[in-house]
Amino acid sequence: MLALARVVKANLLIAIDRQREALALAEQARSSLLQVFPEDHWLVAFASSAQGAALANLGSYAEAESLLLSSLEPLELALVPLAYKHHRIRLASLYAGWGNPGEAAKYRPAN
Repeated sequence: MLALARVVKANLLIAIDRQREALALAEQARSSLLQVFPEDHWLVAFASSAQGAALANLGSYAEAESLLLSSLEPLELALVPLAYKHHRIRLASLYAGWGNPGEAAKYRPAN
């Protein structure tokens, strides 16, 4: 599935700080996945997580928050447990970058 490959590549681009490229790929992937799956499907949430992370890293916190929060529950129910853990780290990073350490602490995984 091309859309899933785009999400994986977007996540790699986020890791090497190429946010704009990652954002474009994640948006394309999410759009494609929404043609096949409902908004609350974990694959759509996986793409939304990448899109939200790129937006947060670009400083678009409100838009990122919406995508990341809406993806939390579908990723919790996903068949890929590490995706949920990684998503919670993204939420914590969003709130830390946005200057809200209290919210960030809610999403940081326990050690």
